[in-house]
Amino acid sequence: MDGLASKSVLDRIEAFFATNTPTTLAAAVAAVKAVVDAIQVTTDLLQGQHISNQTKVYPTLANGVLVTGGAGVWVLGASAEIVPANGIAVPFYVDALECTTTSGAGQFEIVLYHGAADTEFARFRTSNGNRMTMRAVKKIPANDKITAKLATLAGGAQTMTTNISYHP
Repeated sequence: MDGLASKSVLDRIEAFFATNTPTTLAAAVAAVKAVVDAIQVTTDLLQGQHISNQTKVYPTLANGVLVTGGAGVWVLGASAEIVPANGIAVPFYVDALECTTTSGAGQFEIVLYHGAADTEFARFRTSNGNRMTMRAVKKIPANDKITAKLATLAGGAQTMTTNISYHP
């Protein structure tokens, strides 16, 4: 580690211990290891070196999920469930949204939400449906549902069939 990185690690460890007091040496070592691991993951992500588990697809070995746009121009349609609650039992990252078919040509905007509160975590725009790769990394909690809403330039309740690529 260079001097700047070492200072950053030491600052973070010091900040951690300012608010947390381990009761044993083993707990202190585990706490330091957790801080250092978190810093390493952050560094890897910032440097584009995120190493992950095998990429998976949901739904897998099944048809994609049909998402329908609103009737008007750029009006979001009803929510469609891509991953049901309890569908993925571990925390995970969504890497990409795969569009397998659309009901017509044009521009599509799809919004992804997670959890019971339907918290937006990604928004994509595509022409004629393409693979849409995530640029921001968002860790989704285990057992959270993933839903989507679609809007189109053409309106008229156009559809997109989709699935997600993800990794734990």
